[in-house]
Amino acid sequence: MQLNTGQEYINVEGALVEKDSLQIAERLAEYDPNLYIICLEPTEAGINDAPFIIAELCEDGEMRRVFEAWELNASILDRVMQADTSKYDVLSEMDKINDKIRRNNTQRYEEIMLENKEQATAVLKSRKTSYTLPNAHGGISKIHYDRPAERIS
Repeated sequence: MQLNTGQEYINVEGALVEKDSLQIAERLAEYDPNLYIICLEPTEAGINDAPFIIAELCEDGEMRRVFEAWELNASILDRVMQADTSKYDVLSEMDKINDKIRRNNTQRYEEIMLENKEQATAVLKSRKTSYTLPNAHGGISKIHYDRPAERIS
C-alpha cells in the first residue's frame, strides 16, 4: 500500500523533499545566496519550536537566525524581501504611504469644508427664520434666526 499525499517529492542528496518547498528554497537562494533554510529534527524540537529557521551566513562566518516559519510557502520570500533594507527602502515606502494618507485626509477635509461653506451660504441667503440641514451625526438640525440651533434627529 502506498500513501498518496498529493505532493510531488524530489530526491535531494538522499532526502525526499516536496517540490514546492524545494522551489521556495531555490528562489530564496537566488534572491540572497547567504540565506539558508534550516529544518529542525522533529524528534529534538520542542512543541513550540517552528520546524523551519531562515538563517543568514554573515561575513564573520556566523550563522544567525533571521526568523522562524511553520511552513514553507511564498510568504517566506515576501517576508525576506520586505525586511531586506539593503534592497528595499522601508522608510521611503512608509513615507509614500503616509503621504497618500495625508493627501486623502486633506482632500476629505476640503470636501467637508466646501460642503459646510455651501450650506452656510444657503442659510445666510435664505429669507426664512429657520433652516433645516443634515448634521455631522447623520441626523437633521434646525438653525433658527432668533435662538440656538436644535437637533431634530
